[in-house]
Order: sequence, then C-alpha cells, then structure tokens
Amino acid sequence: MSHQSMVVPETPATSLPRHSFPALRGALPFAAASAIDHAMNTRMILAMNWWRTR
Repeated sequence: MSHQSMVVPETPATSLPRHSFPALRGALPFAAASAIDHAMNTRMILAMNWWRTR
C-alpha cells in the first residue's frame, strides 16, 4: 500500500491564516496539560516497574 498520497507538505507557521492563532493559543494549555499528564503516568509506571523488579 502506497503512503505517498497521505504525505502532507509542511507549512511554515507564517503561512497559517491569522485567525487560527487565537485557537492555537487557546489549545496550548490543554496540549501542555495532556503532555504533562502523559509524562507523569509514564514515570509512575516506570517507578512501579522498578519497585517491583528490584
């Protein structure tokens, strides 16, 4: 199966429409919170595995 049709060319941030910036800024806290949540979950899983296997 060819993946070439799914390739999307990268667009620089300057080419984004101006009205998308407030939406991006509004979504940033949610993205950061989910990333932090994911990192904390990963660290907790790693710590539990280390605690069990030591």
